[in-house]
Parts: sequence; structure tokens; C-alpha cells
Amino acid sequence: MRPYDMGDAELDQAIANLVSATASNNNEELVREIITTALKLYRDAPERGDLKLINTALKEMRYSMLVFSRYRDEPKVTIYGSARTKPGEPNYELTKEFARI
Repeated sequence: MRPYDMGDAELDQAIANLVSATASNNNEELVREIITTALKLYRDAPERGDLKLINTALKEMRYSMLVFSRYRDEPKVTIYGSARTKPGEPNYELTKEFARI
């Protein structure tokens, strides 16, 4: 399998050094790939709104994993949706009913 990197030996080494300088939990390769993906995304020059969307989603996913980490051995489902959906709206009520099942 082809390595997932920036294609710039100096930059790839800087990413590896950054990851190595943080706490290790045997997932350094995946963290390097996450950082590489973020840098490739930045290099692709997306619109600011797209970057904000991805940044918010990643931060929310991280926080969700932190909150649910104490339930690691319990089966669970997370329903993501809009906080702007008001009680009484059809999608809100459908989601409540689905969550109850």
C-alpha cells in the first residue's frame, strides 16, 4: 500500500516529529494521516466555510468520543442533527420516536 503523506520528505518528517512529541497510544500512523489530510485540505484552498464545517465536525466528533468513552463497553447509538430543529417539527418528533426504540 502506498504511503499516505505530503510527498515532501522534510514536511513529512516534521509531521512525524510533531506526532512523536505528543502522548503516544500506538496510533501514531493514524494521527499522522489525520494531520496530513488536514494539510492537504488546506493546500487544496477550499472556501473558508468548508474549512469551518470540517473543523466543527471534527471537534464535535472528538468531544462525543470523549463523552462516551466511559461507556466504551456498552452498545450505543449517536444521532447527529441540527440543534435548530424545534420540538414539534416532524423531523424532531420522528427522531425522538426513533431514539425511543
